[in-house]
Amino acid sequence: MNAVAQIKAAGLGWLDLAANRPGWRGRFVATRQGLFVALGTYFGVVVLAILLQGILVGVPGIFELIVGILANGLPLLGVYLGLLTTILMLRLKVPMLAMLVPAIYALTILLVAGILLSFAGGALATVLLGVLGYLLYRGGREILELSLASALAYAALSIVLLVALPLSLYMLVAPGPGSPI
Repeated sequence: MNAVAQIKAAGLGWLDLAANRPGWRGRFVATRQGLFVALGTYFGVVVLAILLQGILVGVPGIFELIVGILANGLPLLGVYLGLLTTILMLRLKVPMLAMLVPAIYALTILLVAGILLSFAGGALATVLLGVLGYLLYRGGREILELSLASALAYAALSIVLLVALPLSLYMLVAPGPGSPI
């Protein structure tokens, strides 16, 4: 399966998974190659978003592009940490890639939705986090085969990490009160 077919299949897989329809299992390529395609898709959309923003406010330099790419890698770290914590705490036998690849596609879908909504001028980031939480919950229920409570906890943990990581890193680098800067 080529990369374009994998991306299309993953999008259809999330539609099936979110709607609780059968047939989603074969749509995600949970292999190392599938992980690279998912990551490439995510970072491709990130670069596109940075360039689109650059068209509106000025073309970013290479430094801004690199910082933007690194900053947009934080949600991947949050989802990975949430998944790793869940797998280790619950001693799940599900391979990490079985949920990591779909979760990366879910982040990509929400990033595209965020780009489209930013042109509409709405501030719907909270709604997008809710949608992502629902997708992660569905993934936890179906892919990780978690109970209702565990799937909700996994989704909540992932969302908290997605929100907390950028804020905590900002607090580390931002000058505080009384600083000479």
